[in-house]
Amino acid sequence: MSKRADATPAAVEAVIEAKRRGGFIHTEDVWSTTVVFEIDAPQLSVRELFAARDAVVAFVHHVDEVFSTFKQHSLVSQVRDGRLAERDLEAMAATGNRGAAELVDVMRLCRRALMSSRGAFDPWNVEGGFDPSGLVKGWAAGVALDILHDFGVDRAFVNCGGDVASMSDGEPWSAGITDPDDVSRIVKVIPLSTYAIATSGTYERGDHVVDPKRGGRSSGARSATVIGPDPALADAYATALCVDGVQSLEWFRDLGDEWSLYLVPVDGRTAYKYGPAFAA
Repeated sequence: MSKRADATPAAVEAVIEAKRRGGFIHTEDVWSTTVVFEIDAPQLSVRELFAARDAVVAFVHHVDEVFSTFKQHSLVSQVRDGRLAERDLEAMAATGNRGAAELVDVMRLCRRALMSSRGAFDPWNVEGGFDPSGLVKGWAAGVALDILHDFGVDRAFVNCGGDVASMSDGEPWSAGITDPDDVSRIVKVIPLSTYAIATSGTYERGDHVVDPKRGGRSSGARSATVIGPDPALADAYATALCVDGVQSLEWFRDLGDEWSLYLVPVDGRTAYKYGPAFAA
């Protein structure tokens, strides 16, 4: 069940004060991580801000119910163990099942990432069956941003466990790339307006990225950060970069001139930088 964020008088006062300062930040623990979103919408009333916040909070818990591989009843778990086929999801989506429609959309994005990464991102070729976890957080960040926009927010920043989506019609947001050898040091600050940034690597979550090409854990990069126009694909490509390492430059360049990467190889060599985010 989705949690409703606190709407006590103290919370209302906090929102009013945040509005006075020009920003409103909410933190939600879900998916064994933390989702943080900041709303900068002085044109909205406190009631409208609470409504926007509650909609995003409800959505991220809904995502957990649909995409968690640890919950037997989730649609993803039913696909993984063969209880549901993709045609079943499509039929469910046609009848208005929201979760099924979302999973069909995520599977479409997964196929796109599979093709463009030349197999480095392959959520079908993993132990236990289909697992889109390497794309879902970024996808969810993008959908959360769309929800906020529907509520009248035109400047917001959503961080789903390190996968970031942002929008701004004025001053850009800032996101930092962490040095995997010293997590207290930021190696580059990226200005974000309508772009996304996603990082995958071993320095925070351990060796969690699976290599679908060779089996076992990935050994291509210690850290990979992707900046681009699509938060779901940015998440998937960051995962793929950790698999292919420096070889990923061959397919990454084909993505187009809106994509950038910052790659730290496993052998300790100097980080690779590519794309418009590092042009200056």
